[in-house]
Amino acid sequence: MLLVNFFIAKSLPMDKAGDVLYYLTLAVVFSTVVLMGYPNVLIREVASSHDVEKPRLVFLESLCVMSLAVLSLVSFSLVLFSFYDEGFLSDFLFLMLLGVPFYSFVLLVSYYFRGAGLSLNAALFQNVLVQFVFLVFVVLDFFCLEANFRVGRYSAYFLFSCIVVFFVSAFVFNNRYGISPTVGAIRWGNFSSAINFWLVQIMQLTVAWFSVVASGFFLNSSDVAELSVIVRIASIVNFIVITVGFVTAPRFARFSNDSNTASLFKTLVFGNRLIWAAVFPYFMLVFIFAEEVLLLFGEGYVSGAAGLRIMLVGQLCLALAGPGGYLLMMGGGERVMKTITFFSALTMVVFCLVLMQFYGVLGAACAVFLSMLVNALLSVFWVKREFGVYSFSVY
Repeated sequence: MLLVNFFIAKSLPMDKAGDVLYYLTLAVVFSTVVLMGYPNVLIREVASSHDVEKPRLVFLESLCVMSLAVLSLVSFSLVLFSFYDEGFLSDFLFLMLLGVPFYSFVLLVSYYFRGAGLSLNAALFQNVLVQFVFLVFVVLDFFCLEANFRVGRYSAYFLFSCIVVFFVSAFVFNNRYGISPTVGAIRWGNFSSAINFWLVQIMQLTVAWFSVVASGFFLNSSDVAELSVIVRIASIVNFIVITVGFVTAPRFARFSNDSNTASLFKTLVFGNRLIWAAVFPYFMLVFIFAEEVLLLFGEGYVSGAAGLRIMLVGQLCLALAGPGGYLLMMGGGERVMKTITFFSALTMVVFCLVLMQFYGVLGAACAVFLSMLVNALLSVFWVKREFGVYSFSVY
C-alpha cells in the first residue's frame, strides 16, 4: 500500500492526491466493516475445529452476512449521494465502493487461510495482490498516459483490481476446499460471537484510520495527503504485527481450545521475538531519517516529519506490547478485547477532534500516539490478569 501511495503522491498535485488517498482509505475501511467480525471467527473455527465441514459452513455463513452488509452499504450510499452530490468526487467514491464486495471476499478468503495455517497464502491475498494489481495500473498510467482525468481513472483501477483478485481468490479457494454446501445447511450459530469481534474491529479501525477520515472535515486536501502518507508509513509497524499474527493467531486458537498453557506461552514469546526483530530496525531507520523518507513523496510532505515520529512512537508502544490482542480474541476474551479497544478508540476520537482543530496534522499524530499507548497498557494489564503472563515477554 505504501508504494501505491508513493506513486499517487508523485503522479498528482498534493491536493488531488489528498482526495484520492482519502477515498481509498474509506473503501478499505468499508471492506473490513462489512465482514461483520467473521474473520476472527473463521480463524478460530478453522484452527481449532477437527470437523472439516464446520469451517466450511462458517465460511458460507460469513459470506451470506457479508452480502447483506454490502447491500446495506451500497443502498445507504445511493441515498446519501442523492442528498449530498459533489459531482465528480461522488462518482469517484461510488466507483471505489463498488470494489468493496470483491475486496471483502478476498479478505474473507485470506482469514480462512490464516486459520488453516497457510500464512503465505493469507498474506498474499490480504496485503499484496489487490495492492499489487492496483500498483501496476497506477505505474502504467504514470508512465504511459497523460495526467488529464488521471484521478478518475484511479477509481476504475481500484475496482478492476478488486474484481481480478476476487476471481483469483475464488478459484484458489474453491480448488483447495471445494465449497459446495447449501444455505439451508448453515447453522447460524456464530453471529453473537462475530458481533463482539466486529465491535473490536470497528474500534481498531477507529484507532488506525479515524485521523484520516476526520481530516476530510477539518483539514484542506494538501494536509489530508500529508496525514494519509505519514499514517501509512507509520502503519508499516502495525503491518509487521499483523503479519506475525498470521502465524500466532491460529496457534493461540488451537492451544487455547486444547487448554495447552505451556504452548500458549511459547507462542507468545515466539511472536514477541519476531516483532522485536522486525519492528526495531524499521522504527530506528524511519525515526532518524523521517525528513528524507517523506522527501521521496515530494517536498510538500516533509513538514509532516514531526507527526511521523510521534506516530511511530505510538506504533512502537503498541507493537512492543506484543500479540496479546490475538491471544485474548482467540482465547475467548473477545469481550475483554472489546473493552480495551473501546477505551483506545474513545481516546482517539476525543483527542483527534480537539487537537486536530488547533494543531492540524501534528494534533492528529498526538491523538494516534495517545490511543495506541492506552491500547498497549490495557492489553498488557488484561493479558496478565487473564493468562498470568506479560504480553511483551521474550523469555
